[in-house]
Amino acid sequence: MVDAATDRLAAAAAAVRRGDRAHARALLDSIGASEAGVSWTVIGRLEEALGEVERAVVAYSRALTIAPRDLPALLSMGALHMRSGRDRDASACYRTALAVASEPGFRAPPDLHPMLHEAQAFL
Repeated sequence: MVDAATDRLAAAAAAVRRGDRAHARALLDSIGASEAGVSWTVIGRLEEALGEVERAVVAYSRALTIAPRDLPALLSMGALHMRSGRDRDASACYRTALAVASEPGFRAPPDLHPMLHEAQAFL
């Protein structure tokens, strides 16, 4: 079940990259909310790419329900809130993300460094 959802998620990402929004939408809609192991952060990013802000918020919220200190989800949700003019929500996400990133021994992956700088600049 997880492998099938992961395959559909990868296919949706490919559809977004090639501009096939309808196929991406159908693939994302086919992923069940209960399919464990699906990356809700990735789904959130794909929903954003499709222009579905509220669906992206739902996906990031699911990711953060599962792992409240998930740095990619916190940064993505913060950026989405910032772009949507939800400054209070963006601040809350960014403050938590920066707290996670500053924990002793924590090393943020290099691909998240630009988002961490964006968070710092926003606050």
